[in-house]
Amino acid sequence: MKTTGEPCLEHYKNNKKHHFLGCLCLCLALLTSSPAARAEGSTSRQDDIQEMRTLAISVTANVLVYFNLNGTPYDIGNGEAYRRDMSHLLELSRQFGHGPIAEQAQLLGTAIADLENLPQSGTEARSALPAYARWLPPVIDAHVQLDSSLSALYDSLAPTSEIRRALHDLSHDIGHLLLDYQRASFPYLSSVWLPDDQAIVALDASLEHRFAALSAQDARLAKALEGPVRNYHFVRQRLLTPEPGQWASNAVGRYLMRAMQALDAEARR
Repeated sequence: MKTTGEPCLEHYKNNKKHHFLGCLCLCLALLTSSPAARAEGSTSRQDDIQEMRTLAISVTANVLVYFNLNGTPYDIGNGEAYRRDMSHLLELSRQFGHGPIAEQAQLLGTAIADLENLPQSGTEARSALPAYARWLPPVIDAHVQLDSSLSALYDSLAPTSEIRRALHDLSHDIGHLLLDYQRASFPYLSSVWLPDDQAIVALDASLEHRFAALSAQDARLAKALEGPVRNYHFVRQRLLTPEPGQWASNAVGRYLMRAMQALDAEARR
């Protein structure tokens, strides 16, 4: 063992150097976690969460459209849409870095993969109707769980701009109306998930009020909202007064998804 004082002095100097570097790193960390930086990070994560919420709605809606005999079932485009969006959702959930969200997205993906057990044509479907009651509810349940977790995480983040939050809320609520319509139009699901007519009317009134309030804030935003409002109004009556036997699942899905995507894009501006 060395007993001279020089190594001790050198050790002391090294400690001071390391202490200085540690303080410097801490200062940098504090700077990067300033309120402005935290707000920016929160905004980015809320945009990512919103993208995942919209993708999950698109996946579930397109699944219901694809297998719905009360529409134009087994359309290749709808099948490609839910598979593509599911793949994108899984990728985003992994990149997001939140274990429970990634796990719930994977559960939805597994339920989607299990749909291979369903009939893949109208002729096959009519000979295997009970299959729908077995394989579609897990998809809807998995979406409900994922959507609930994403929304709770969204709400837990630091507040961002009121307009961004309002646009995200509009998009998300339109998505809920879309899924309500798709479930109601599906012949083997409407008896399991009964639509709440009063809640739908109340949500529609809320959407109309919020669209008007945002449009009144400034001319640029009013112009940006013209497209989403037009798409929503194009199918609004079908949402409020659906007529059994006259379902339009493809059209409703197409126009409401356009409105949602436009609102999400505007929120990112």
